[in-house]
Amino acid sequence: MASMAVHLVIDGYNLIGASLGLTGRAGPGRPSMEEERRALVERLALYRRKRPGLRITVVFDAGRAGGLSRSRRMDSGIEVLFSRGGEEADEVIAEMARAAGASLTVVSSDREVARSARSAGSVVLGSGEFHALLEEALYGGSEGLEPGDDDDGDLEKGPSTRKKGPSRRLPRHLRSKKRRLKKL
Repeated sequence: MASMAVHLVIDGYNLIGASLGLTGRAGPGRPSMEEERRALVERLALYRRKRPGLRITVVFDAGRAGGLSRSRRMDSGIEVLFSRGGEEADEVIAEMARAAGASLTVVSSDREVARSARSAGSVVLGSGEFHALLEEALYGGSEGLEPGDDDDGDLEKGPSTRKKGPSRRLPRHLRSKKRRLKKL
């Protein structure tokens, strides 16, 4: 059985909000939303290059300048989608989740977006969680790990005597999320 390609659908402004300082600009002048969007797409393009076969769509609210139809463009291999005027990105993401189901991974910390995506069978990652994954993939590092903090030391003790069974099993949506994280 061939493994299906992972499609990430990202709540763009939600991820920008969770990852303060995307542009790397410090000081009193706050970067524009266009600069923040550009910085996010650039990082996602770098991430995608390290993960061949990964499809990434970033969805943004069109805002007051939105047109009558959705705007879609490819930017460095990343699909950038703007909702139409009067439509929120949340609605677009929910629609995509209903259409794709389990083949979709939605990145958003918005509770309603997460709820609707999960009910459609999609895997949901919080924006902060994905931002940490993105930073680790792009810049490496092992912050928070002390030397010798690996789990390999327990192998010498032999098999575990802890009971296993239904009470130790993660809920289905968490098991799906864990499997999907391994692919990311």
